[in-house]
Amino acid sequence: MVQRFVLPWPPSVNTWTRCHRSRAYKSKHWKIYSEGAGAVLGVAGETITTPCRAVYRLEPPTRRKYDLDNRAKIIGDCLQEWGILEDDHLIHWLTLYKGPVFPGGRAIVKVYSS
Repeated sequence: MVQRFVLPWPPSVNTWTRCHRSRAYKSKHWKIYSEGAGAVLGVAGETITTPCRAVYRLEPPTRRKYDLDNRAKIIGDCLQEWGILEDDHLIHWLTLYKGPVFPGGRAIVKVYSS
C-alpha cells in the first residue's frame, strides 16, 4: 500500500524546539507547521504499525541552500503525531531528495507499507 501526501514546506529542525529554564518545548514554528500538515494528514487512512519505506521530495520556496536532513525529522514526527505511523522508528528505509523550486515550497511524501 502506498500513501501519498503533499505537505507544506517544513521548518528546519534548528527552529522547532526552544529551551526555557532547562526545559525543551516545541516552538511556534513547529505548531504552525503541524497544524498545516494536519490539514492534509488528518484525513488519511489507517495507521501503519509495521516497518515501512518513505520517500520525501523537498521542493523549496527559493533557490537558497538548505540541508535535507534538517527538514526530514519534522516530517517523520508529523506522520507520527497525525496517526499515519504508529511511531516514526518504523521507517526502516528513508529516501530524501531535492526537487525543483515550488512557490511557497512543499514536501511530497510517499509512505510504502506491506
